[in-house]
Amino acid sequence: KGLVPYLLDAFAVQKRLKERVGELEASAASLASEKAQSTSELDTLHQRLTELEKAAQEAEALKKRSAELETAAQEVQQMRARLAELESGKDESTSLHLRIKELEGTAEQTVALQAQIAALQETANQAEQLQTRIKELEAASSDAEALQTRVK
Repeated sequence: KGLVPYLLDAFAVQKRLKERVGELEASAASLASEKAQSTSELDTLHQRLTELEKAAQEAEALKKRSAELETAAQEVQQMRARLAELESGKDESTSLHLRIKELEGTAEQTVALQAQIAALQETANQAEQLQTRIKELEAASSDAEALQTRVK
């Protein structure tokens, strides 16, 4: 009679321990799933970051080209002024007209490139945001691994 209450308490404790072990195993499985998902998301973000870094490089190249085209646009202005002076000389005037038309096309390219540069700068901003998110996910993944190790 004296051991029965102790045995009942021991069985109750054993049952609670089994329940707790089950909860911890479920938590560990959930953490493993979250870690796998975080790792997958991290891989995706690394890939996107690589793409955005390439886009940033393209933006730099376009900035250079834009500067060249702006110089050409200034040259157009100078040639227009020169053309006004040379209206009496037809041969030179015809040559300058052709050059001006060529440079006007270049000026139109400048405007298009400036729009592309703006879009690529936005892409570069997104790359910085992704780098921040990757660091957060790496920290969360590390925390999940530590918790999983602690649960084991």
